[in-house]
Amino acid sequence: MGPPPAPQPPPRTPHPPPRPLGTPPPPHPSPRRPPPLPQGGPRPPAGDGVARGGSPRARGGGCGGGAAPGGVRGGAKPPSYVLLAALACFCPAWPINIVAFAYALMSRHSLHGGDADAARRLGRVAKLLAGAALGGGALLVAASCVINFGVFQ
Repeated sequence: MGPPPAPQPPPRTPHPPPRPLGTPPPPHPSPRRPPPLPQGGPRPPAGDGVARGGSPRARGGGCGGGAAPGGVRGGAKPPSYVLLAALACFCPAWPINIVAFAYALMSRHSLHGGDADAARRLGRVAKLLAGAALGGGALLVAASCVINFGVFQ
């Protein structure tokens, strides 16, 4: 007795007939994009802001729900360090500065989404990487100047 036969894939559905020239496509939502949210975004759940187990948490979850129109609920706006990371892109430490720029953009995106904690954390990483790129780039420029114009001539 041999192995059971493999299951067959479902039959493919035929393509719809072609549209006559000049007719608009039928209106349908794109399967890749979710429908737009109502004005103001999702609302935070009702409650006192205390999670089960007694630890206080910010209301609204991790998706930025309930954010103020400015992007951050309260307190000071955390820096995203986009300009510092863009300045670091002019240094020759190219893998580090591009990653710093990506983190700075993610921080800015999180800030506009209303997640101030993620924006603060990503901004801190962007600042660290941009500083490393600026320092490494300055060392590379100084080393190349010393080698080309300095001691070894």
